[in-house]
Amino acid sequence: MALIQRANNFRWGDIGEEDDIDFLLPPREVIGPDENGIRKVIEYRYNEESRRVRVTTTTRVQKRVLSKQAAERRSWPKFGDAAREEAGHYLTVRSTEDIHLERLNAHGNQAEEATTSGDDSMSQACNAGGVLMVCRICCMRGDHWTARCPQRDLLSLMETPTEASTSTEAYVPPSMRKGADRRSTRNDDNSVRVTNLSEDTREQDLMELFSAFGAVSRAYVALDKNTNMSRGFGFVNFVSREDAQRAINNLNGYGYDSLILRKLFAGSNLLRSSNFFKISVFVLNSVACFFLGKHWSENGFRRLVFFSSEPSRSPIVALSPDFGKNYNISDLIHEIHPIPPLPLTPPPPPSTVDLQVFGIVDENGTMSDEFQIGDYDAETEEASGNQTESVSSSDERTTTVRVSVGKIEICSVEMTDYIPCLDNVEAIKRLKTTTRGERFERHCPKEGLGLNCTVPVPNGYRLPIPWPKSRDEVWFNNVPHTRLVEDKSGQNWILKENDKFKFPGGGTQFIHGADQYLDQISQMIPDIGFGSHTRVVLDIGCGVASFGAYLMSRDVLTMSIAPKDVHENQIQFALERGVPAMVAAFTTRRLLYPSQAFDLVHCSRCRINWTRDDGILLLEVNRMLRAGGYFVWAAQPVYKHEKALEEQWEEMLNLTTRLCWVLVKKEGYLAIWQKPTNNTCYLSRDAAIMPPLCNPEDDPDSVWYVWHLKACITRIEDNGYGANLSPWPSRLQTPPDRLQTIQIDSYIARKELFIAEYKYWKEIISNYVRALHWKQIGLRNVMDMRAGFGGFAAALAELKVDCWVLNVVPVSGPNTLPVIYDRGLLGVMHDWCEPFDTYPRTYDLLHAAGLFSIERKRCNMTTIMLEMDRILRPGGRVYIRDTINVMSELQEIGNAMRWHTTLRETAEGPHASYRILFCEKRFESSLDLDKHPTKKRRRKSKGKRH
Repeated sequence: MALIQRANNFRWGDIGEEDDIDFLLPPREVIGPDENGIRKVIEYRYNEESRRVRVTTTTRVQKRVLSKQAAERRSWPKFGDAAREEAGHYLTVRSTEDIHLERLNAHGNQAEEATTSGDDSMSQACNAGGVLMVCRICCMRGDHWTARCPQRDLLSLMETPTEASTSTEAYVPPSMRKGADRRSTRNDDNSVRVTNLSEDTREQDLMELFSAFGAVSRAYVALDKNTNMSRGFGFVNFVSREDAQRAINNLNGYGYDSLILRKLFAGSNLLRSSNFFKISVFVLNSVACFFLGKHWSENGFRRLVFFSSEPSRSPIVALSPDFGKNYNISDLIHEIHPIPPLPLTPPPPPSTVDLQVFGIVDENGTMSDEFQIGDYDAETEEASGNQTESVSSSDERTTTVRVSVGKIEICSVEMTDYIPCLDNVEAIKRLKTTTRGERFERHCPKEGLGLNCTVPVPNGYRLPIPWPKSRDEVWFNNVPHTRLVEDKSGQNWILKENDKFKFPGGGTQFIHGADQYLDQISQMIPDIGFGSHTRVVLDIGCGVASFGAYLMSRDVLTMSIAPKDVHENQIQFALERGVPAMVAAFTTRRLLYPSQAFDLVHCSRCRINWTRDDGILLLEVNRMLRAGGYFVWAAQPVYKHEKALEEQWEEMLNLTTRLCWVLVKKEGYLAIWQKPTNNTCYLSRDAAIMPPLCNPEDDPDSVWYVWHLKACITRIEDNGYGANLSPWPSRLQTPPDRLQTIQIDSYIARKELFIAEYKYWKEIISNYVRALHWKQIGLRNVMDMRAGFGGFAAALAELKVDCWVLNVVPVSGPNTLPVIYDRGLLGVMHDWCEPFDTYPRTYDLLHAAGLFSIERKRCNMTTIMLEMDRILRPGGRVYIRDTINVMSELQEIGNAMRWHTTLRETAEGPHASYRILFCEKRFESSLDLDKHPTKKRRRKSKGKRH
């Protein structure tokens, strides 16, 4: 009330400069604490500029459970600066007052003051004992410290000055002064380490607890410097070790302050012992000297040879480590007892000269010098320069390999786009008929007449444009062929602009773009479900593969196939764009894909007569189409009403009905059929209806060089194998049912082998992605040359590496193609003794794990490496993981092809039987080729290596 009355009567003219005007501020407000413990304090004050400011302090009130001792201490009356704090505040206050400490003597008497002065009085006072705090100058006890002695200056005047007194006197601890007892009062061997102490334990508590077992010289509790609370451990030093041991025996595990104590000797830690350190250093030095001496003795000096005069009585026969090594005993003896050299005297001239005659051994075992030496043939020597010879003894454990790799030349420019098995003109001329497309089939060169040079790059070749930009444009000089531009300019396939080919995304039946075309298919049949139910697609007669290119954005893999016909280079354009593709044709043989491989088969003006020969080509599609899959046909017979085209449509309807296909939708120029999910329709047909079901003994997954297609319907597995698949992407990691049908020698379950392969490759590729930056180096077209179950490709897909993988299953191993396609991946069967059906310079990465150690028994490794060089892009990479005994030869071949090779160890270490060969195909521009011109030839190269 007084402040309010004073404020009301306040006049500014009555106040001076030094007067306090805080009474004008509003009163202090306290709000809370609320239900959350939030408390606000609002105060007002004047700042340095005499302006009124409001200060709001927000605090949180928390309830803490304290020990009884702490709660009791809070009830004590406050003193000093803490006495001005409000009730309920328990903040730690640091005192700024001068507090004089006074220690008592051993008997509890109070300290006696010594007020004597002078030299004699100080000496008498210093001889008196009993007080711990004694001034070292005036010997006054309990009054002040030595540094604050009032007689310090007086004593310095009484002393005789010396030379050393000119400098500042340094502090000397009492234990180092003259006459002091320097024996240590602390013995760590008698110290006991106490753990599991409560936060409130102090040194006095330990003294009271342990003094019952003997004399205690010191007790120490480790305190936290911030909270000043016990850190949970401490030390107690006994005078006698026996007393310390007795305390440990009685108090170890003793309950103290709701905790169980743990005790041991502080010096009992073996690692802290100096003896242990000395012994450890001695042992390490001994081991190091042993191994160094062993290494030097093996490399730099001869081994000692030991002899025993007594025969061995052991029935066990063992081989000595020196078995098979020759030693010159005379040299060893001479090294120990050197014989002085005899004086050198010139030898007498020989009366006769013996001539050594060299010859050959005839059939009678005698030496004969009658033999002829043939003429040197340079061409024969050059032709045999690239051969690899392997000589094996009768003992299978030892194999001697002689590697002879000569220079590998560059082929002529006419072979820039050479495909050995499809460009064999001589074999094609010998064909009896070509009415069913036999000229588009594989006709590989005979053994010894294959590729023996590296295929050159086109003039002006540049590194490919990376994905996804490559979907819409590629360099003209990389695929310098304009036939498709001339023939398909009005169908929105491909355009040429300056130094690039442009791909607008159209096709013959979808000139408005592939995206709109795919949307139409999805609207017609929503169950197709691109990217979930439909994952793997076959596009027949693909053109420039725009259909498959735009399906990539919908998480669908499309195998685009087309023959090397009048249009040529369709597949080369597709691979240059970064789209999966292969050169293949529907002729008289099975395609190299397993049964029930594709979820959807697409044919848009693919120029194939599906009804010829009782529909034998559509039966091949039926074999590869998954049960419940779709066949999409976009062609003129679907929508045109000409008489001939209407007859073709009726024939197509009749054939698909006999195949039990269901016409799901016909709209515009599109017709979509669905394959049945079981054999019920086939078994319910009349026996006279053709075509019949294939024999149960017929293997629909056998595809390598299967001649003469059979006009029969491939049976669907009765157990649902190949049809009951999980949607993508879960099918990638789910072991498929057809895994159990794989003919493989395995001592463990196939599912465990399937999972183990994926984990193995995922760990390796994770390291590649992290260390070798696989996501940044522009990998797009990848081939796994020995795929197994497709674990390598699955790991790349799981790790989101933006590439596609063609999984190649060699004919020399088990046929795992059904499992690869059931996982939602692409694959093909191939024999690596023959060339692959693709254009040169089409893959960024070739991966071969365990391939050469198996194929070397059947194939020439130089032939395989040359084929790898043909299909690898300039700047592309090769990763070969194989056994040690093939690596040296592979590295020599790689160097001969001008690859950059690096041989490295695997993660198993230097003693593992496997190695990794990293190769990179160097980019050779057309300027490099012009410096080393080659003669025009078809297969054998006579040019110079550069």
